[in-house]
Amino acid sequence: MALQYLYVENTRIYPFTLHEDEVTIAKELQNHLFNVEQVEVENRIQQVEFALAITYDQEQKDAIQLFFDRSFMILTGGPGTGKTTTVKGILEIAKDIYPEAKIQLCAPTAQQPTGRASKRLAQLSNCDSRTIHSLLQWNLEDNTFGKNEDEPLDVDFIIVDEFSMVDTHLFAQLLKALPNRCRILLIGD
Repeated sequence: MALQYLYVENTRIYPFTLHEDEVTIAKELQNHLFNVEQVEVENRIQQVEFALAITYDQEQKDAIQLFFDRSFMILTGGPGTGKTTTVKGILEIAKDIYPEAKIQLCAPTAQQPTGRASKRLAQLSNCDSRTIHSLLQWNLEDNTFGKNEDEPLDVDFIIVDEFSMVDTHLFAQLLKALPNRCRILLIGD
C-alpha cells in the first residue's frame, strides 16, 4: 500500500489530506443547499425587539430574514457590530417558528476569546453550546470522531461561532456529521 502525500491537479500541488478535505467541504456544502419554506419574519423581529428592548438596524433585519430564506448562511462583522444580537434574534424567532427543532451552538475551542463568545451566546439564547471537538466526540487517542457520516448528529440547525478559527479538516469533519436537512449558520469576523 503506497501512501499518498501530495495531490497534483494540472499545475497545482496540494497536500493530499488538504485536497481531500476541500473536496469534502465542497460536496457537503452542496448537499446542504436546499429550498426552505419561506417565512416572513418582519413582525417577529418587532416582537423580539420589544421583548429584548433593542432596535435592529436594517442590515441586522435583512440578515435575520436571509437566515430564514436560506439553508446556509455566513454572518460576518467585526467586534461590536451586532452579530451576537442578530443571532439572538434568529434564535428567538427560530424557536418560535420551529419549536421542536434541535438547535446546536458550537465554536472551535473552549479557549478565550472563542469560548467566551460561544458561552455568552449560549447564555443569551438558552441553547446548548459546545466545542466542535466535543460535539463530534473527538477521540484524542486515535484522532477520530465518533460523530460522522455513519453516526450523524441529531440537529436541525447548527450555528458555528468564531468560524474564522476553524481549520479545513475540522470543518470537513463537521459537515460530514451533519444530516443533509440541517441548516447552517457560520459566524465570524
